[in-house]
Amino acid sequence: MKILLNCLPCHDVSKLYPIEIQDTAIYEIDCEKGHKTVQILNEAQFETLFELGSLALLDGYTREAVSSYASSLERFYEFCIRVLLSVHKVNYSTMNETWKMVTVQSERQLGAFYFIWLLHYKKTPPKIAQKWVTFRNDVIHKGYIPKYDETKQYATSLYEYMLPIIIEFKRNYTKHFEHLKDKDFLIDKYACLSSPFVRDTYFLSKETMFNLVSSKDPLGNFDEALAMLAKRKDTLYSNSF
Repeated sequence: MKILLNCLPCHDVSKLYPIEIQDTAIYEIDCEKGHKTVQILNEAQFETLFELGSLALLDGYTREAVSSYASSLERFYEFCIRVLLSVHKVNYSTMNETWKMVTVQSERQLGAFYFIWLLHYKKTPPKIAQKWVTFRNDVIHKGYIPKYDETKQYATSLYEYMLPIIIEFKRNYTKHFEHLKDKDFLIDKYACLSSPFVRDTYFLSKETMFNLVSSKDPLGNFDEALAMLAKRKDTLYSNSF
């Protein structure tokens, strides 16, 4: 899958450059007029993964959709952990060093989320219904091929689980998840660039199924978000190689 980006110095929104989606969310663009730029997308990784799952769902690839949705949820737990640790004034470097200790252990990451939530809010954290945990495991580990409707129901359950937390964070902790402004985070990110010193750098946001909802909006629903993605996907993504 490729993301469609335009050259910002050109101010030409009609000319789009398809670039393969990167795990780092950092994209180097060499436009036909010779501009060399870097575009850093502000969206969290869980947003991109959820969007990829929904694109797969729209195309009828149910197993691929479940895999992306499940990965999105895991990265969402990490996102929440990092936000709440930041609220408690833990810096990025310390956070990152500690995260490396559990980076390949999803159950420990989930446990960390539960107890950091308990520490911060002094109440039991929300959890995914067991039926969807079993469903996810059957698809990922047992080769189960899910039907479209049950895949959509799984996506809906995750969306309805994640969205209230996102809105809560937007209302109260916005500055704590604007992590791309963190100097240490940028140092890590820039290590992946082929030529970081000859490019103008831009920070920007792209529409996702989550960031279209503001902290003042009533809770949206998955059907509406999926319909909006279906309308805008051709202006944001390309699957041609």
